[in-house]
Amino acid sequence: MLHFAVVAFLDEVALGDELPLDDLPPHVVLLDRAATEADLGQVTAAVELAYASHGPFVAVGGDDDELGQDARPTTLLDDDGSLTVAHRTLVLGLRELGVRVADPTLAGGGYQPHVPVPETYDRVDRGERLELRSVAVLELAGETATVAEQFPLI
Repeated sequence: MLHFAVVAFLDEVALGDELPLDDLPPHVVLLDRAATEADLGQVTAAVELAYASHGPFVAVGGDDDELGQDARPTTLLDDDGSLTVAHRTLVLGLRELGVRVADPTLAGGGYQPHVPVPETYDRVDRGERLELRSVAVLELAGETATVAEQFPLI
């Protein structure tokens, strides 16, 4: 079974980087932890298709909140709605692959663009402008997230 997540890192990371899952570099969550019997290539193709029609996303740091069943501290993002539209497109595409999200409150109608508040990195401040220029698919294994695929938003 493939365990994965889809994010947009705020700083550059390299393909193949292995990162501690509980302390990822600052990132926007596009799809929280999920699992499927499909292979990585199928998931990556669905992600790329969902985001292919979008150029770079622009968002601004908003209110702090706690999201999900585990009340994870986050900074919500204000944008023009395109992050939510792209997320919902992705969810529909992944549905065909039998993808199951770990926390349904963070997907579909419950999705809110956000940046988890990191433990060891600088956080996103209210009013801080973010430009998201790429999307990464993370393969999750134990406590490690590997940058399995990245593609630019052009």
